[in-house]
Amino acid sequence: MALDETRPFPQDNERNLGTSRLPWYLIGTIDATAAGADSTLGVAERDFITTNALVNAVSIAPPTSMNALEVRFALTTNDADVDIEIWACRGENEMKRIITLDVICGQQDYTDTTHHFAQTINLSNEKWHSGITAISDDDDTMALLLIKDTHGYDRFLFHGFGTFDEDCIVEVSGY
Repeated sequence: MALDETRPFPQDNERNLGTSRLPWYLIGTIDATAAGADSTLGVAERDFITTNALVNAVSIAPPTSMNALEVRFALTTNDADVDIEIWACRGENEMKRIITLDVICGQQDYTDTTHHFAQTINLSNEKWHSGITAISDDDDTMALLLIKDTHGYDRFLFHGFGTFDEDCIVEVSGY
């Protein structure tokens, strides 16, 4: 079927199914000193208000229009390694751990050139409705983490712990 050039493309004010083109949002930097001295969250720490106050945690409350999250990480040194667990919650009540990440830095420059994107994201302990995918090739290209559906959870917290070689920048986009 040929393109009908007489039929105009839909305008932005018409109803269309589309994918948002959102920028990357810096949600914060996880402090290496605090993360390296911490372990996975204990039962008493699993509420959003308490944990969000930690310097080794950053969080996002995505807008309702953002149903899937893409996450990228940046560090300063090639092969630097950090451990991050991601928690989800509704409101400010108890949180649910959805996955644990082992993030390894590569050499592709981040926007400020003193940091580099993570090239590897290894996944473990995944407990999420529709799955979480890491897109990483271990070849000095930017690795991405994809949370395919937020399932109505309105807050996501990234908690650094255990092996944490240096501060880690966390950025989120989505659609």
